[in-house]
Amino acid sequence: MNEERRLAAIMFSDICNFSRIMENNENRALEIVELAFSCISQAVEQYNGRIIKKIGDGVLCEFSSAVNAVKAAIEVQKAIADYNRNVTQDEQFQLRIGIHVGDVVVADGGDIFGDGVNIASRIEPMAEPGGICISRDVFDMVRNKVSIETVSLGQRELKNISRQIEIYKILLDAMDYKTSVPVSKWKIITSRKGILTGIIIISLLCCILLGLYAAGLKHKEERTLKVLTEQVKPYDKEENAKEALERIKEFVKEHPGFKTHEKVREMENKFQKRLVRYELKEKQYRFIKAVMKNDDDEILKLINPEILRRIDRDVICSRVKIASIFLNWKGITPEDFRISEIEIDEEMENAIVRMEVILKTPSGITERRPLHPYRWKRIKNEWFLDLELFRSTLQRKF
Repeated sequence: MNEERRLAAIMFSDICNFSRIMENNENRALEIVELAFSCISQAVEQYNGRIIKKIGDGVLCEFSSAVNAVKAAIEVQKAIADYNRNVTQDEQFQLRIGIHVGDVVVADGGDIFGDGVNIASRIEPMAEPGGICISRDVFDMVRNKVSIETVSLGQRELKNISRQIEIYKILLDAMDYKTSVPVSKWKIITSRKGILTGIIIISLLCCILLGLYAAGLKHKEERTLKVLTEQVKPYDKEENAKEALERIKEFVKEHPGFKTHEKVREMENKFQKRLVRYELKEKQYRFIKAVMKNDDDEILKLINPEILRRIDRDVICSRVKIASIFLNWKGITPEDFRISEIEIDEEMENAIVRMEVILKTPSGITERRPLHPYRWKRIKNEWFLDLELFRSTLQRKF
């Protein structure tokens, strides 16, 4: 028997918290299944798709194009959002939707199986309630063809899928959902009084339209900024600041008008400071470990080149050796050092790193003793130690 294979866009949907809804009210749960299925059926028909089957509270659909699959998914979520706005909270429900493009096998009776189906079903749970997630393959196909804003969730491991898949989240809040408003027919104004009234009405309408236009621009600006906020959200930690700055750079490239926007500059400055703090921490701990290991080469890499031109390197290396012997004699390890504070100037060119060392007294009491501050200077985008070395270890009594 020859099996039929084809490339298809697969949309998989599932009702959020369905088990809890079923436990609380079975009749309501069945009503929600029918409501969800009705929304999906209409969208699938509108965009020339095909419903393959219901799977419990989920629905598996097939489309011949990724564009139609994404448009149908957006239409479904729009319809459910409209429904939820007009009912009580107890009557509301939400779907998750996942979409992937892949090879499928068509079985007797029209059912489909294969990689495309499996991946779509694994992507769906990654969507937020009321949200849509798509694979990188779908993103590449719909980019510049469907008016959507997305944010990458990164490469993800999917259950029973041998390779990682990059997942994108569609930002539905950043989209304009246009509704048609019926416009009444205008009558021709012929009398002088009517003409005056008409002028007043038209003037008022112009003012209203100008106000709506300005409000629309502001709303569009807020939506665009929200896209950037979503894009940098996964990179909020100091160690991920570099990735956040890359996202901001890409955003500004796509939206040049926001390059000097106050909020974009604030966000960029915030992540620049986080990146500097992360780099300084890395450098400071590298320096401490190098001293403990008596690693002259590593120490010399971290010192301001201007200082190296003024001070004999043999003198520096001898200080490294003395400091290493002293710290090891005291039984101090790199793990006993802690950064207590980092001060960075406004230009982010100079910094002070304050450290403390954790010591145990003969009686077993743990003490934290501050060290002399370390000064760092930024030269050609690299941080270098900028003061007399080892004052912290040679001049302080432990």
